[in-house]
Amino acid sequence: MKISPLLAIFLPLAASAQGYLENPQPGANESGISLVSGWHCSASEVTVFIDGVSLGKSGVGSIRNDTVDICGHAGTGFSLLYNYNIPEPGVHEISVFSDGALMERRTFNTVRSGGTPFLSGATKTIQVENFPSVGQAAILEWSQAKQSFVVTNIEGGDGASGPNTAEGMWTGVSEDNRRMTGFVLDDGAYYVFYTLSNNHSFMGGVVQGSGNSANGTFSSTNLRDFSLEELDVFSGSFSASYDPQNTMNGTGSYSNGAQSKFSATYSTAWETPSSLAGIAGHYAGSVATEFGIEGATVRISSSGLIAAAASGCQLSGNLTPRSRGNVFNMTLKFGSSPCAYAGQTFRGIATLAGSSDTLVAAALNGARTEGVMFIGQK
Repeated sequence: MKISPLLAIFLPLAASAQGYLENPQPGANESGISLVSGWHCSASEVTVFIDGVSLGKSGVGSIRNDTVDICGHAGTGFSLLYNYNIPEPGVHEISVFSDGALMERRTFNTVRSGGTPFLSGATKTIQVENFPSVGQAAILEWSQAKQSFVVTNIEGGDGASGPNTAEGMWTGVSEDNRRMTGFVLDDGAYYVFYTLSNNHSFMGGVVQGSGNSANGTFSSTNLRDFSLEELDVFSGSFSASYDPQNTMNGTGSYSNGAQSKFSATYSTAWETPSSLAGIAGHYAGSVATEFGIEGATVRISSSGLIAAAASGCQLSGNLTPRSRGNVFNMTLKFGSSPCAYAGQTFRGIATLAGSSDTLVAAALNGARTEGVMFIGQK
């Protein structure tokens, strides 16, 4: 299957999407009493439907300073309080209309947090170990008003990386002379960006998957290699020996019999906390699809909002700092036609690699059959 690795097709914010439904996210699991929320540059009325039934009009015009660069003003927020425990557990469809026009339609999942639409009289306090980081513990308390658990305290150390995992940023070279920069996240997911063989000036693709660390070995059975050279996706497995925060040596084995070996060293750049203020800005780079490569630009707001456009395709999205590592979670929503993946949402990571001026990002669809990548400089 060919990919369309849109090396992030981002143009100035003013030219991009005029609104975005932030909650609930596509395919997200929702429970308890929470919000349907987002923003729109010009809507005076926002109406919400779930499974075709109107929830009424949301509040419109709340202050969202993070949309000033996009909309030219801050009064763009909309929100509506909703008890996600009301519908039967399962898949549901939400439709949001701005001034009578459909702005967004997507599906999400619900679970009744208390087993019923509204649980009364219950109390419970629980402790979740190794969250938000290894060595810490989150104290959760049931809130009847919110019909969900809320975090009341974080106990334990400073959440530094455990000494026995492969977590971190790794840089090295493969045996066929490709420069590689890899990120192993604290949840075991990994992204490895690599250049062309013998030409480190051009990106060759990205490898993505998830694995486990145990006794100095990191292993993964769901490797996907999104190749810009072949404009194709290759499956395989991955195994590496590592000395925590020091060295890593591994092999990617593909279903077609090919192998790729590499050696890498740990980069202390991983230990720099991710900062939205640091990644915000305007970047110039390249966009690559199965149809070719073209120039592109991206502007990220100080709150992490992304707006994008290229060849008539408009996108929106956001970046969220991860709790550990110099990396951000990224969500990208494709607009309508002529976008290659009209209406779809891709998820992945973004980071400032090599310097504070170089943005690198990759995101995949839910099935991990299509990918999107971006590299650009301020």
